[in-house]
Amino acid sequence: MTIRTIVSWLSSTAFMSSLAAMPAHAALPAPDHAPVVADNVDTAAARARLDPAQRQLLRCSAAFALVSHLKSRGDVADLPTMPATDDRLQEYFVRAGAELMDKAGLSRAELSALLAQEVRALSDRQALNAAMPTCAASLEASGL
Repeated sequence: MTIRTIVSWLSSTAFMSSLAAMPAHAALPAPDHAPVVADNVDTAAARARLDPAQRQLLRCSAAFALVSHLKSRGDVADLPTMPATDDRLQEYFVRAGAELMDKAGLSRAELSALLAQEVRALSDRQALNAAMPTCAASLEASGL
């Protein structure tokens, strides 16, 4: 799978579509009211296949996607300061997704469902802010 294919797929997933459809300043769905991302996806089994580094890639990808999305809506109150450009954040997201699919064997549906779970977990600004130091270090370590 090429990077272009992955970018195309990631930008068309239900996860990204649901983020884009939210009006400015709308609250993210609460974990117990989240939309279904993919039917018949055993996210517990998919998550169990991830090692700690891969779980960090997943979490940081979701954090960067959420930060980029909130910035694009102008919803910047209490957002963590990101030294990276949106291009770097997108490239991290794409490469992490490709790695999770290739090395952990996640399907597109599993990856989408896991990303949606992470976004819901990070929808609280305190949780998002708490994740950012580790994610910023992960971005820097990636060399992007």
